Amino acid sequence: MQQLILESDFPKLREEIDNAINTRKELERLEKTKPSLPVELNMIIEEMVATDYTRSSQQDNHKRLVKYEKEKNKHLENIYRFQQYIGNYKQEKEKYLTNIQETLNTEISGIQKLREKARQQKEIEEILTEEIKEYQAK
Repeated sequence: MQQLILESDFPKLREEIDNAINTRKELERLEKTKPSLPVELNMIIEEMVATDYTRSSQQDNHKRLVKYEKEKNKHLENIYRFQQYIGNYKQEKEKYLTNIQETLNTEISGIQKLREKARQQKEIEEILTEEIKEYQAK
């Protein structure tokens, strides 16, 4: 089973490795100073040391993986909510822009009507001015 080891776990792992090395050295020292134990007993002791070390490490890694998975899911949920927010925002923006365009179109047609009326009124004024000049000339 492949285990995930984070950089922040290096000091703890280093400490566990050092403890295992020290335990092994202590066992070797004890073997030299005391009468040798039967081979089977030595193997049992080594297996216990190795099992304790790997079991705690596996449990820690499992806890880290579970925590990482929860955090990842939380981030994915946040991303999903943010994407929904962006979608809603885009819809609101489109509605707003459509309303602005409709308003501009309405105002532009109103402005064009006012310009047309002003042009007609100017033509009327010019005609009246010419008629007044003609009348005064007679």
